[in-house]
Amino acid sequence: MQSATRLTLLLCAAWAAALLYGEMGAYWASYLACSWPSSSSSSSPPLMDSTSLGLPSSSVALQAAEFYTDLNMRRSFQSTILPFKPDVVLFLGDHFDGGPYMPDEEWQESLFRFKHIFGLNDQRTKQQIPIYYLPGNHDIGYSAFHSVHPEVLSRYEKEFGSRNYQFSAGKVDFVVVDAQTLDGHDHDQCTVVHSTPFGPVTEHTLGTISWQQGNLYPSFMLLSAGPKLSQNSTDLEHEVAMNLCFLPKQTHIYIWYICQFVVTILLLVFWPTNGLGSLPCMNTFMSFMRSVGAELLSRTKEKDDEDDGDYDMVFDAEGSMHLVKKAVAKTPSASSDSRPTGRGSVVARATAGRHRLEPDSSIRVDMGSEMTSEDGGKLARAGKSGARKVLQRLFRVIQSVLVIAALNAPLYMMLLFKDWIDR
Repeated sequence: MQSATRLTLLLCAAWAAALLYGEMGAYWASYLACSWPSSSSSSSPPLMDSTSLGLPSSSVALQAAEFYTDLNMRRSFQSTILPFKPDVVLFLGDHFDGGPYMPDEEWQESLFRFKHIFGLNDQRTKQQIPIYYLPGNHDIGYSAFHSVHPEVLSRYEKEFGSRNYQFSAGKVDFVVVDAQTLDGHDHDQCTVVHSTPFGPVTEHTLGTISWQQGNLYPSFMLLSAGPKLSQNSTDLEHEVAMNLCFLPKQTHIYIWYICQFVVTILLLVFWPTNGLGSLPCMNTFMSFMRSVGAELLSRTKEKDDEDDGDYDMVFDAEGSMHLVKKAVAKTPSASSDSRPTGRGSVVARATAGRHRLEPDSSIRVDMGSEMTSEDGGKLARAGKSGARKVLQRLFRVIQSVLVIAALNAPLYMMLLFKDWIDR
């Protein structure tokens, strides 16, 4: 098998492994890295829309960004959050990004995307897991905005219910309040302790599960509600336990794809045609190893020759026997330059003439012009040979890229639509 073929197959396997982990395995790893005694789950998922990037709603760039953002949140919810089998799911606001400013048609389209991402169109999910919603400023705006656009509140409450209510999970009562006066901390997770006349109040700001919105570390929170404490008890920390869980760093995964693509192209362009053995350093190394092997072999052969020699048995005065190697008579070699001659013989040798012919100037000019034409022909042939090698290398790179794409593109599309299509 040729070296280029082996390299192409190796890169195909590397891309398949990267896609399987980045599009599926990373979400399983996030699920395995987090644990809790299931009671309730909470998350905050702002959807990207035309107000997020300032792009027209019909632009291809916005549609691509919406697709990959929605796909990432759908995978996070379906593959990482739902496998915990929560008793309650609570969305902590900012379901949309530009909710108060979107016209009704675009708002309804975002609502359809929201329901598709979190499987709210599936009646089985809605029946098995109670879902509660908390409004955010990206959903309905601030109070000053409500007096000018009261329809924003009405369309939100029509789809998501009341903005102020309470519900029970286990033996703990949860109070949902549309209170937008607490500290805001962008879309990252943080914890702030507020001082009140009734004692300190801890505020947990939960990060978004989206890989957009400037958050490189998307997350969700698992909240376990224990048995209700007595009225005299103040041990509230053991009544509600929380665990912050992080989702795959999708931005880092896409950066890894880009780096792997660059490395793939560089390997295909600069990989030797005949493999690593054709590199000068490899040739030097192989020559060194061959010389070492030849040296060891020659020493072994000399030792064998010594063992195969003829020996005489010699006895000393005390009667002890000794082996003495016989001397090998060397046959004198005749010199190629001299021959044995008899007495009085004469050896004749040719001598060079004293006078040398000077070449004619016209002949010298003709020879020079002929050599110049030959050098020009060699340069032209070398240029054509170099261009041919470049074209062959370019063709090999394109061929390898097409093979890698042909084997991995179907895998990538299968992984995309496996999580996108409703089951």
